Order: sequence, then C-alpha cells, then structure tokens
Amino acid sequence: MWIKIIGNEVSEVSYASESASDGWFEVTDQDVAPGYIRNEDGSYSLPLTLFAAHHVRDEAERLINQGTLINGVQFRCDTDSISRLEGLVRGFEREAIGPEGKTYKTSAGVDITFTTKAQVQAVLNVADDYRDWILERSAQIQNMASIPDPKDPDLWIKPTT
Repeated sequence: MWIKIIGNEVSEVSYASESASDGWFEVTDQDVAPGYIRNEDGSYSLPLTLFAAHHVRDEAERLINQGTLINGVQFRCDTDSISRLEGLVRGFEREAIGPEGKTYKTSAGVDITFTTKAQVQAVLNVADDYRDWILERSAQIQNMASIPDPKDPDLWIKPTT
C-alpha cells in the first residue's frame, strides 16, 4: 500500500506500485511507522490528526506561561515569574522590605501586595507545584503510544489526592 501525506494527514491511498514517486510512502506489515492504524482490510492509515511530542511540549510551555489561579489571581509560572518571587523571598529574608511590603502588578493587571515572606512563599509553592505538575504530565502524555490532542484541557487536570 502507498500513502501520500500532506501536513499531518493522509491525503491519498493507493495500492498501485506506480505510486512510488515524490510524496508517496510505501507501508507494509514489516515497516509501519508509529502512529499508523491497521484497518480491517489490512491497509494502514494515519489518524485524522497526528500529534507529536513537540506539540505536547509546546502546550506545556503555553500552560506554564499562562499560569494558574492562586487565591483568585492569575499568576504566570514561567521562569521569570518564579525568579521574581524567589527574589522577593530573599528580600524579606534580608529584611530589605519594610512593613509596607512590596506591590507588584500581575500580567493580568492585578495589583498584589506582599507584606510577609510567608505570603510570597505560599504563592511560590503553588506556582512551583503547578509548573512541576505540568512538566510531569507533559512527560506522561509524550510517552503515550498514541498522543492525544494536547490542547484538550482534560489532559492537564491534576487528580486530587
């Protein structure tokens, strides 16, 4: 069997050997690429959409950059945002921040004032846990035999313990 692929989809299927030209790929029982599905007639086809590990990684990065709600406020969980929170913790540890605290504006446009190290650490812990879950889940999805659409939000729901 010969298949022609355009983008991530099988555009044509042929059983004639004259299909062996540019853009056509032969598929046999001994040489089936991962992700192909064996049909009842013995032929092979790709699912309508084929997702790869890089799609999952991209979605994980998007989710980390988007962040999560912490106490009703959207916080980004990217490296820069985590670094800012860690710097704020160090500022409290050095006693460089007075009782008035520090006020930051989130990427969502919300002003938030931290007046204690414990407040910052609580937000940092949730942000770290969120980022860690997304990275762990990304690895799990990438290791699936057939990778589902990584934009499906149900894939990224953290189970409650």
